Amino acid sequence: MITLAFIGLVGGLITGVSPCVLPMLPIIFFAGTTGKKEPAATRKTVGEGDLLVEEVEIAKPARDFRPLKIIAGIVVSFSVFTLAGSVILSALGLPDDFLRWGGLTILTLVGLGLIFPALGHWIEKPFYRLPKINKNNNGAFVLGLGLGTLYVPCAGPVLAAITVAGATGNVGWRTVVLTVSFAMGAALPLLIFASAGSRISQRVKAYRNHQKGFRTAGGIVMILLAVALAFNVTDVIQRSLPSYTSGLEQKVAENKTVQGVLAPALGKGGQELAKCTPGAAELTVCGAAPEFTGTQKWFNTPGGKPATIAGLKGKVILVDFWAYSCI
Repeated sequence: MITLAFIGLVGGLITGVSPCVLPMLPIIFFAGTTGKKEPAATRKTVGEGDLLVEEVEIAKPARDFRPLKIIAGIVVSFSVFTLAGSVILSALGLPDDFLRWGGLTILTLVGLGLIFPALGHWIEKPFYRLPKINKNNNGAFVLGLGLGTLYVPCAGPVLAAITVAGATGNVGWRTVVLTVSFAMGAALPLLIFASAGSRISQRVKAYRNHQKGFRTAGGIVMILLAVALAFNVTDVIQRSLPSYTSGLEQKVAENKTVQGVLAPALGKGGQELAKCTPGAAELTVCGAAPEFTGTQKWFNTPGGKPATIAGLKGKVILVDFWAYSCI
């Protein structure tokens, strides 16, 4: 189990520094700068007669947990909806892109809340009753929940195993551990950016003097990025950049230990396929091809019906798998 969690964490870290994470960085950075207020100053006069001295005591700023709450929201929503999103949507009769549009709506509302404080107060009001919640940070976890539905990482071997397990309903403790560790690994680079934004808001005097302006700018950036994500503008930026993590992902995918650990998540057929080494110089026997399971829609098949292994027997067929939102 420790090895499984370590592989998930490493896979998440690779994803967290890949081009896929770039659209998230401005949102995370500005979100980290909007959670703290300047510490209050207490003034008092001491002494007697002509010897009066005014002492100014500035309260020590409280620790800012806003970055952690944002990342916690991302980890929770990404883990839950990656494993059970399709099941939840099917049970409720909702369209496949409901979660994505829900995340975009949350991002837009949080952005408007930064621009218009009264609206922000209204959005955060339902969370005031929760115990031990700082009212300045109520929207942080909600923002993280929304971002988790928009965060679509590049597909690597770890994410592929998680997705297959979720789509086929083959979810056990191993898959849950793998998913949570992957989500935490992918979120760590985002936590660094959120923490950097928080530190700037606390230590840079220019920010403290123009806090309202920076909040408004952060809100505008969130809304613009929500629009960009809605129209897939960010995909163009991602495709124009070199995939600088592809070599590292390939090494992970070809590692025998990784293949052995991830194989159970792929089911019986996946375990057989995992015995084959990608890019081998000679053809090898990997067992019978597993049946197609967990797919949502088929293209270029008679009547749009799912293909079956039995129906393709004796034919040379190319099957192309399209992953939702994957660049």
